[in-house]
Amino acid sequence: MTRSIAGGPESPRWWEIGFVQGNPVSLNGEMLDPVSLVRRANEPAGTTARVSLDITRNRVVGIKSREIYETPGCCC
Repeated sequence: MTRSIAGGPESPRWWEIGFVQGNPVSLNGEMLDPVSLVRRANEPAGTTARVSLDITRNRVVGIKSREIYETPGCCC
């Protein structure tokens, strides 16, 4: 979902997320259900290449795990 920094846009991209009672309900003025909103936000946010998470942690069962997440629509 994400691109490398070199493949990202040259200038910033802006979009507006609307909230009602703390919940996201719209993207750039278009009312969307939560799943559609995140899916729609994935596209522009993914081009910035700044939304990949690399986490190493100890699990409850005693193993160490490395997890990589691509979450552009959730991190914008």
